[in-house]
Amino acid sequence: MGCQKLLNLNAATPTSTTEMPLDNGIMVNSPSAGGIWIFAVRGPYVFKINPTTGVLNSFAKVSDHELDGPTCIAFNPNIDRLLIAGWNKKFPGITDNEAGPYGFNTYIDLFTVDPSTLLVDVVLNMTTNLGLPVGQTGTQTGVVSMKWMGTGALEGLWGIFRADNYSALFRYVGGTVFTRKYSDKACFGNILNDIAWDGITNLYWANSQTQEISLEDMSENVANWNEVDFYNLWPSGSSIPFGVEVAPSTGDIYAGTQLGTVKRLSYAAGFSLISTCNTGVAGTIYKVRYNPYDGMLYCPIYGQDAIAVINPGTNALVGAVHTGYDSPWDMLFSATKTWVVQGGNLGIKEFV
Repeated sequence: MGCQKLLNLNAATPTSTTEMPLDNGIMVNSPSAGGIWIFAVRGPYVFKINPTTGVLNSFAKVSDHELDGPTCIAFNPNIDRLLIAGWNKKFPGITDNEAGPYGFNTYIDLFTVDPSTLLVDVVLNMTTNLGLPVGQTGTQTGVVSMKWMGTGALEGLWGIFRADNYSALFRYVGGTVFTRKYSDKACFGNILNDIAWDGITNLYWANSQTQEISLEDMSENVANWNEVDFYNLWPSGSSIPFGVEVAPSTGDIYAGTQLGTVKRLSYAAGFSLISTCNTGVAGTIYKVRYNPYDGMLYCPIYGQDAIAVINPGTNALVGAVHTGYDSPWDMLFSATKTWVVQGGNLGIKEFV
């Protein structure tokens, strides 16, 4: 008789971080949760993870089956609450938005979650608040990227949503209602793009549909913002931007592309391309993350299971590209640890 081993394949009841591929994660200091924790999401589930050991502490189901992944998560420090949004289910030929076991929800919902209990406080219908049309039959709408950014009156939730056949920016700041930016150059389809903040009032949007980095003025408080400026990366080696970050140490913009390159741009009354860093790994860089503790840029290359570290001052690789990861998607930083958020079987892995 051969050897046998039991495997837990129940995604709804993970027992450790070795059984929980993740969509997104954040590291936050939550007073109600007792300090710094990693909070991560996958589909309708939220996970609370030890930031020192990477061990799963607890998890909860945020919503019923209507909340689909990939899911996004942010944190509102003013009210000490997690903010979670994802996608609705795609039901061909059915759009009724009715409650109950036989209804189908085509709205985009935002869930406010208590970090200490992982229980939902509020469910906000973003489709209604943004004044969006109800999703058409056979389509799927949801949130692509979501971050808590800004200061003062501009502090709040910023993100990218997709509705039917376009993507656009949204925001909720200063106690105002949600506002959005529609663009005739918006991304079509479920395209994974990102946004970055320069620490003042500029927001940069990586728009892969148009191959552009778009500059938006965060201080413009109208329903439909005006694009300030843009830079088309396509002429620079057929580059398409996905991940985007602003490094405080230089003030420049860094865009990760589908070619495994990072484009360094500056902005002063117009965009300028400074340099290109080739990681040597031919894969899409969906995220570029600045580590405030060592001043470097971390670029997970999802499809190639690799992570490149780049010096923002020179836009050059720091050492060799790091391998041994499983679908690395994002990076989380603390004073003592750097963690990799992964789409593979091991959801959280320490960067070494």
